[in-house]
Amino acid sequence: KQKTAYEICACLVGSEMWYKRQSLFLKDKKDNNYVYLTFTTKQTDFKALGKIVGKRLSIVSSEHMEEQTGQKQGAVSPFGYEKQIPIIIDEELLLNEKLVFAPGRPDQTMVIQTVDLNKIIQLLEMPIFLMPANEKNN
Repeated sequence: KQKTAYEICACLVGSEMWYKRQSLFLKDKKDNNYVYLTFTTKQTDFKALGKIVGKRLSIVSSEHMEEQTGQKQGAVSPFGYEKQIPIIIDEELLLNEKLVFAPGRPDQTMVIQTVDLNKIIQLLEMPIFLMPANEKNN
């Protein structure tokens, strides 16, 4: 039997916890976008996110996101946009050895070492915010 993408990634990462990660495509009132990396098991605390970035944030509709980025719902990539989009990272994600992201398509995944995330962010000169692990968002 051929393995699914989920099973392959579970083998690569060494755990099935990787799939409980999500990237949310957000916007502020001026339509500036943000990508929030967190867990699917956490309820997003938009009030805490707003305090971190200094602006009130909301989720972009899937239609608008796809129109803006060409990405499908459930496959938001944290990287690779025409303009720099700030990234908000749930600090608890950084406790994982590896991170798995969708590269804009739901049928593909990319795996990176967590220690390499900062290198990628610096190389791409991405603005970054951290959601402290002790913030109430779960």
